[in-house]
Amino acid sequence: MNKKLTALAVAAALATPVAAQAAGPKVYGVLNVYAAKFDNANGGELRLDHNTSAIGVKGSMDLDHGLKGIYKLEFQADPTERGGKAYTSGGTVKNAIIDRDQWLGLSSKEYGTVRIGTMSTSYKSSGKTVDPLYRTPLEGRGFLGIQSKLHSGAGPDRGRSTNTVRYDSPRIAGAKVVANYQLNEGASNTMGLGVHYKNGPIKAHFDYINSGPKSATAMKFGGGYSMGDINVGVQYEILDEALGYGGDILFVNAAYTLGKTALILSWGSQAESTSGANDDHTGLALAVDHKLAKKTDIYAGYGTTSGGSGYTGEDSVIAAGLRIKF
Repeated sequence: MNKKLTALAVAAALATPVAAQAAGPKVYGVLNVYAAKFDNANGGELRLDHNTSAIGVKGSMDLDHGLKGIYKLEFQADPTERGGKAYTSGGTVKNAIIDRDQWLGLSSKEYGTVRIGTMSTSYKSSGKTVDPLYRTPLEGRGFLGIQSKLHSGAGPDRGRSTNTVRYDSPRIAGAKVVANYQLNEGASNTMGLGVHYKNGPIKAHFDYINSGPKSATAMKFGGGYSMGDINVGVQYEILDEALGYGGDILFVNAAYTLGKTALILSWGSQAESTSGANDDHTGLALAVDHKLAKKTDIYAGYGTTSGGSGYTGEDSVIAAGLRIKF
């Protein structure tokens, strides 16, 4: 009898449809806390804060016709504040727990990936690939102000797009096409289109956004090159001033890696807008990042900005932080 039951169990397992097989869910996250001293003309401020600490769950399941069902549900969690509590940091009211990327979709090796929900735009996705200080207090899109607000925030005309459909094509000879379309629910919709290339030591990208709510466009060109221990990156944004993000922006950086330690230099400049807002400025950062393990690093650095009176960033910052991924 036991042999018969065993045989039936094996036969049932072999007959189970592929669609029932699943990889996940997988819990993942990052804790990223830093201490920083910000200074400006009105004095200084010492902060203990975080930069994109988050926890989430993601996974996939095999479906018929060579498809995979994929999903992701992620929340930002601030280790330095109580959950659900509104607080002020750097003059901005924040919440300790907020939603981040939350989507579901279908993926195919032959046809690419379609996702629906809330997710990073193509514009934001390519921008992070050329910033070695991404998700630190010295990142280009933050204090330095040398990447536009199209790389940060959430909602229409920001880096994390809500009510969105995004398509990523398969890579062909290192290149893929990315398209995202945001339904702004009552307002004009926003669309984005990008071409991202990566092959060996070379990476490059082009992105375009057409903002329906603001009847404005933006485009950028960027890329990077690795030469052994040296990595360089560059990006140039051409911004329609109706977006309200100022004039065009140039961003360049270089990193030299010695063992587990990287020395990083970032510099950028934003042109003054034609509105006379006097918002032109430059940003400069010098930093060091050391890997303690594959998913753990410490970083420290100095950043400074200067320019027109219409730019409201702090004058300088000294920061040090610890980041652990799991």
